[in-house]
Amino acid sequence: MSDTKTSVCRLSDNRCAKTAQRPSPSYRRDVGRGLRVFDDEWIFHLVAKGNNGEAIVRDDLDRGMFVWRLDTVATEHEWEIFAWCLMDTHAHFVLRAPEGAASAGMQELLGGHARGVNARHGRVGHLFRNRFFAKPMADDAHVVASIAYVDRNPVKHGASTEPAAWRDSSYRAHMGIETEPSWLVVEQALAFFARDVAVAREALARLVFSGHVPVSDTITEVQRFEEGLPPGILVPSAVATSG
Repeated sequence: MSDTKTSVCRLSDNRCAKTAQRPSPSYRRDVGRGLRVFDDEWIFHLVAKGNNGEAIVRDDLDRGMFVWRLDTVATEHEWEIFAWCLMDTHAHFVLRAPEGAASAGMQELLGGHARGVNARHGRVGHLFRNRFFAKPMADDAHVVASIAYVDRNPVKHGASTEPAAWRDSSYRAHMGIETEPSWLVVEQALAFFARDVAVAREALARLVFSGHVPVSDTITEVQRFEEGLPPGILVPSAVATSG
């Protein structure tokens, strides 16, 4: 593993990847089924999944298109992303955004990507499941669980044996391997694990490598969504040892 930092924005190889403050999330109500309004004090775990489990990216060019669009949307809508990961069939985001910006940004991100993939691959119809998953974090422990779960996702799903080898996630920036984009609030994310950055990175890496993600009803619901299960159906694998 190289000690040299590289930028998340990798336009040359067709891949594109606020002042840090002590996070103090406040969450007061659940997400409804109507028009979803995301309060700017909340941190949410969002998941977008391919329709009927279909791949949302088929090759590196699709991945580059998605990450480029994410960079554009997150910048324009002032998203603060604590963790993210793009997999073949779904994508995770742990984020906070100005009121209205999460829904608008997700619509722009997913809609734009779907149109691009459909045009490129000659497909028609919905690329994404009709509604993306959205869950507000109940407390700091839920944020810790979600960040670790998202960074571990490539290993959990067997896409990589080494989390740092997966380019399309926040783990490399969290570990200081590459420079984070402006919308990835690494210092704020690490502050949930420890005040000292080195200690925080060690704590996050320990959770990611061990797979012992803290038990959280958020992660339980995320797993149900990933597996295409309706609410209330337990995922067979234990939440406490995801992956």
